[in-house]
Amino acid sequence: MTMLTTTKPSKPTTVAISEQMLARFERDRSKLVEQRAALTQRRSAVAFDAHAEPNGPAAKLLDDLIEDDGELQARIVSADDAIAEARRRLERARAAEARQQEREKAKALRLALARFVDAGKGCDSALEVLIACSAAMRDSLTQMNRCGATHPSHAQLDALGAIALRTALTQTAWNRYFERTAPGERKTFAALVAAWSTMVERNIQQRLGSDEPEAA
Repeated sequence: MTMLTTTKPSKPTTVAISEQMLARFERDRSKLVEQRAALTQRRSAVAFDAHAEPNGPAAKLLDDLIEDDGELQARIVSADDAIAEARRRLERARAAEARQQEREKAKALRLALARFVDAGKGCDSALEVLIACSAAMRDSLTQMNRCGATHPSHAQLDALGAIALRTALTQTAWNRYFERTAPGERKTFAALVAAWSTMVERNIQQRLGSDEPEAA
């Protein structure tokens, strides 16, 4: 009784290797087909003499050619089987490679998502700081005006602060939603408060001058 043996599953191969194997098998099959075509021509050439003289040398040659033809046909069938299996393995390799690429994309997506979430939280944090600092600027300016500083005024803070805010906003990802400022009109809050601080500090020094002790 013939025992059936099971073969171990082959290891997965890469797409490149699978393509190389398929191309090789197809080349081998083409050579076999060419050999069989040439053999068929030889068989046709001796067929008449072989049948005319069954015991002659042509008959022996024809038998050999028929045997060789059968062997070539079997090898072609075997090559067809190998090509079919090579194509199946190529498809599996391509599917495995596609799955691996999807896994890599999924990992990259997770990293990008984490950055996206952090950036969104950062935007909210920055807006909270902006809101708090804008309120602090307005409150402190009110106190400065009460203490005798006529500049800057709330009107100046509103107008120039709006330009500084717009200057910053037009550099964000949502710049198309805000009116752009000309290069010569762009402002920053740091530059504004620096200029105003110099002006107010000069006023403070003038007002404190009479109380400062004279140099010895």
